[in-house]
Amino acid sequence: MTSNGAYAGFSTVSTAESWSIDAQGGVRDAFAAGFASSGGARGFKQDTAGTVAVNANNTISFHYPAQNDRQAYDENYITVGWFVGPEVTLLKVQGPFAQPVTAQDLNDATANSYRNHTFVTKRPHP
Repeated sequence: MTSNGAYAGFSTVSTAESWSIDAQGGVRDAFAAGFASSGGARGFKQDTAGTVAVNANNTISFHYPAQNDRQAYDENYITVGWFVGPEVTLLKVQGPFAQPVTAQDLNDATANSYRNHTFVTKRPHP
């Protein structure tokens, strides 16, 4: 409602992302987004393939060659947490950083927690 009691409308955005990483260092990033408002709705999906490397400084680097009308680019993440249990694996990362992660980024990891993402995979039962 507006201040004069008229209907103000609405809008909402929803996103989802998943990474599939294989044993050879390949990665597939599946991203989807949806937007709805009183004016209508629309969505967007994109699959991107690339390579992943785990670095000695506790970071992960993704390289995506040119595809989907986009130039080649890199994404870098700090590994914030990792848990492997009998039923579930969790990976908590901070990023993305467009440039390689610096010592200053690593020192600021707590202050930059707004960049944290958690990925979860559950083990299938036979």
